[in-house]
Amino acid sequence: MLSNRSRSLYDYFHQLFAQVTNPPIDPIREEIVMSLTSFIGPRPNLLGLDEANPTMRLEVHQPVLTSEDLFKLRDISKLTRGCYKSLVLDITYPAAQGAQGCEAALGALCAATDQAVADGYNILILSDRAVSATRMAIPALLACSAVHHHLIQSGLRTSTGLVMDTGSAREVHHFALLAGYGAEAVCPWLAFETFAAMPVCSR
Repeated sequence: MLSNRSRSLYDYFHQLFAQVTNPPIDPIREEIVMSLTSFIGPRPNLLGLDEANPTMRLEVHQPVLTSEDLFKLRDISKLTRGCYKSLVLDITYPAAQGAQGCEAALGALCAATDQAVADGYNILILSDRAVSATRMAIPALLACSAVHHHLIQSGLRTSTGLVMDTGSAREVHHFALLAGYGAEAVCPWLAFETFAAMPVCSR
């Protein structure tokens, strides 16, 4: 609390959970009642039981994607012959613009999601890979929640999936928050790049 550095937005949220659950929350030993399976893409009409062509969704075995998984998702239109169309939206902005630049970038991001859905993109990937010394990233949790709620208010949330490609996700708490605020999958690209760059110790 004595640090003069800004804290991560994730730090302002705290988890409240039961330490003992029955049955245990364990997808390995309790796979009958617990699953990490996640679905990406447009959401079907829950009341449309008689629909002849229900909305199809992509199924992933866990919501944490590798960089390879994300690259496949970026090219999903080629793999599915146009059934799915994904669009990467940059969530960075010029660092020189400061806090006002973040607010403007957030507004532009929400407007871009409206246009993307109108253009038929049914998977939106919010990415901060363009972050650099001159470009700052909108906090991933802020970008995710803003887009999620904006699409709800626009009546478009069920028309598209939302995937986060962020270097800020490092802990289970971060992934849980992103999922809670609308992300259907998360790729922690910086964590994977850090692992790859670590020297291998040999005995």
